[in-house]
Amino acid sequence: SCGLIPLDYGQSGCAEYVRLSEYDVTKKPQNVSFVDAAGCIGDAVKAYTGLHYLGRLTSGDTVLVMDGASSFGATAIQLAQHWGAKVITTASSDDEILYLEGLKGQVARVIDLRKTDNAGSGSDFRPGYVIGSSNNDNNNANNNVGGNTSMLLPACMQESGGLGIDLVLDSGVMQFAETSHRILLREDAYEHLVPSKHDIVSCLAVGGRWITSKSDLQLDPPHSQMMFMKCASIGFLFEQAWILSSTQQGRYLHILMDIMEKVSSGVIRPHVHHTVPFEAVPDVLQNLTGKRLGKVVMKMK
Repeated sequence: SCGLIPLDYGQSGCAEYVRLSEYDVTKKPQNVSFVDAAGCIGDAVKAYTGLHYLGRLTSGDTVLVMDGASSFGATAIQLAQHWGAKVITTASSDDEILYLEGLKGQVARVIDLRKTDNAGSGSDFRPGYVIGSSNNDNNNANNNVGGNTSMLLPACMQESGGLGIDLVLDSGVMQFAETSHRILLREDAYEHLVPSKHDIVSCLAVGGRWITSKSDLQLDPPHSQMMFMKCASIGFLFEQAWILSSTQQGRYLHILMDIMEKVSSGVIRPHVHHTVPFEAVPDVLQNLTGKRLGKVVMKMK
């Protein structure tokens, strides 16, 4: 069997034996290894929840998966492509780009977040949003409205024919773009490159859905107005909500079973970086934030 340990559970998962409720686990197919099951189950539940239940993904949608080389991002890419979506993703290192380019047929475009959109980039889609009156110039500048130089917006508009992105799945977001305001937000010290709020809001299509993992996300009035004019929506992604809600156990078990079927059939290919023994877990946890590609799995002897 395989499953997730509930957030409010009293026992640690780093133990030789763990007792779980039958409603929190599902049967593991014989052709799926325990390493693969453990390496993908958490990210798969999160991706499944974000794409299907929150994002209402349908065939033909254009999806932007931020940080696609991470374990969660890779799983979301595979699920979105399997469900008929056109997938765009981002990377922030050469290793990430190399891995994502290996996902042939699953990713329409890889956007390098290290690059900026210069005036000579040749983009045909350069929307200029004007929110509010001319008296709000200072407010708009502080929120980076219309002053973005990120490659994200022009790349997304090129791939969507200027219509925008139907579904955005982020892995963190900055309160501001690259300005002096950034140093004021200590909690936004990400290990990897992430877009600003304005980047993502600008990329959304009419009726677009932004699914975020940032629990303390706060929208400013200009961005709220942009979302309103696009009839767009925001969903907060917290995969443990299934386990914490007793009324959703049946739906949660369905997700677990469907995930294992997709792993067994090859629809989802777990991205496991390496395995470590139980004794090495304390040392590995100290350096875990530096692991950007794949999952690190503890393997019991």
